[in-house]
Amino acid sequence: MSNSLLTVDEALDQILGRITPLGLARSSLLEAAGSVLAEAVASPIDWPRFDASAMDGYAVLHHDLTPLLTNQPVTLQVVGFVPAGQHVETPLRAGQAYKIMTGAPLPPGADTVVMREDTDEGEGQVRVRVAPKDGRGANIRRQGENLRQGTLLYPTGVLVDPGLIGLLASFGRSQVAIHRAPRVAILSTGDELAEIDARDLAPSQIINSSSYMLAAQVSRAGGVPIVLPLVPDVRESITAALKDAIACADLVLTIGGVSMGDLDLVRAAIEELSDQVGFWQVAIKPGKPLAFGSVGGIPLIGLPGNPVSSFVTFEIFVRPALQKLLGSHQLRLPRVMARSTKALEAPRNRTLYVRGKVFADAEGLVFDADLSQSSANLLSVVDIDGLGVVGPGQQLNAGDWVHVDLLRSPRVR
Repeated sequence: MSNSLLTVDEALDQILGRITPLGLARSSLLEAAGSVLAEAVASPIDWPRFDASAMDGYAVLHHDLTPLLTNQPVTLQVVGFVPAGQHVETPLRAGQAYKIMTGAPLPPGADTVVMREDTDEGEGQVRVRVAPKDGRGANIRRQGENLRQGTLLYPTGVLVDPGLIGLLASFGRSQVAIHRAPRVAILSTGDELAEIDARDLAPSQIINSSSYMLAAQVSRAGGVPIVLPLVPDVRESITAALKDAIACADLVLTIGGVSMGDLDLVRAAIEELSDQVGFWQVAIKPGKPLAFGSVGGIPLIGLPGNPVSSFVTFEIFVRPALQKLLGSHQLRLPRVMARSTKALEAPRNRTLYVRGKVFADAEGLVFDADLSQSSANLLSVVDIDGLGVVGPGQQLNAGDWVHVDLLRSPRVR
């Protein structure tokens, strides 16, 4: 156990050092979007698979176009038509041309395609007025021009996006290997909390909002949330609930009860069950108490009870852990630089995470911190685009550049 003040990086490194990616699963392409690739993807074919026309026009023998060098038009006999999806086997001979469409296989013998705009079409013949600027081979997509068979396209650990799905489908693949999505149990405790559908709240009670907020964050990060029933401040009940959570999940999140308060019973229950646990004071604002351990190989992270603090610490510590469980190479939120619209100041010994909106303008990115940065104000995490990161003791003036961890794409003014 350690109660020393850890930096954000120190705490995150300890968490990630004890997380291993989950096993593999095979997924239909129709269900794979947003998953993390668990197999390297190489091209099984040359792409294009055959020499094809890049234009609508006429497939010809370049030698037949020689008179065009002296501005003499060339008339060729049209011996056939090749639409996309069909091919011809009869070789092209001198003085002949095939009418051809974009994407159609090149007829045997043809070595150049003349654009339709450079011709005059007649009955059974075509008059070529202008030679292709690129000479022999003009307007042809060569076999393997884009990809050669065996070329590595994607390594493991990248996000399966629509483009990758389209590429796999073009190879005739209907399935892909992915890392299984982590099941994340969310356990909130406290006599002061009431379920979301409670009708008669005691004067001292509040609705459990954090479990639902964290469930949405889990989903956004690629996990599968499991929201467990509220647990009262009874040591035995908390221990039993933790055992249930561990039995159904790949990662367990607890909310509250990990600081030094007399009723912080989650701390005691975690310590009783965990193989190895650290109760940390992390140099971060909002948020400070954090617990991390494992039970039977299942990682467990204890977040602060304050909703804003749990939101921020999820993005800083839990999201990277989820990404590692998913097998992703991109663990942290993408970080950019933006001009701050407001003065920002961090405490002397803590990194400040400021909630705000991010805009893109002609000069770059702008970070607009929300007016209220109170950790008690849940509105400060509504409709935000990123977290401004201000180092310990750092003071920034309006107009200064600030690091911003992006939660979503910037807005356009």
